[in-house]
Amino acid sequence: MTENELAAILSAPFEEGCAEAWADLILAREAIGTAMDLALRARTVVPFRASYALERAFLKAPERFGPYYDRFVADFQCVTHHSVWRHYGKIMALLLQRKKLRLDDETARQVAETTLLRLVDEAVPVGARVWSLDILHELRGRVGWIDDDLPTVIDGLRVAPTPAMYSRLRRYGWISSTFFCPQRK
Repeated sequence: MTENELAAILSAPFEEGCAEAWADLILAREAIGTAMDLALRARTVVPFRASYALERAFLKAPERFGPYYDRFVADFQCVTHHSVWRHYGKIMALLLQRKKLRLDDETARQVAETTLLRLVDEAVPVGARVWSLDILHELRGRVGWIDDDLPTVIDGLRVAPTPAMYSRLRRYGWISSTFFCPQRK
């Protein structure tokens, strides 16, 4: 499947079930690499939809992503589109949680630095930032500065967290269950 063919499909009006259909198409046509190419394109709807389809395809058939792990890690650090970052962040977090990636120390450090920058960037939507917490949690112990620097960042995130951020902070014990979350209703 060519980039143009996949881009045309991803550009069509969004309907219920599109993401699953795109994921099935990417898997059936062996177009994971093509979708990854499109995910790094300029800020249009195509990169977001390509990354969304990649996430859905990854959840359906994670074993099919093995040949793309090195490329995914390299691309992960290049993502600038916030919506793409949300999906790539989720995939990265799941790969790390499932112990599927074998990052050398330097690559783990680079991934952690990229992730921390996205976590503290308030322009990045919270739906993308919460995956940063998962990634950094998984890299603790591998990247020495995380245990030193993350508590300061967490202190800042505790100030009026959104419900999603509150939930993620609580998951890792970085906020108590009795902490008052002013945005919760």
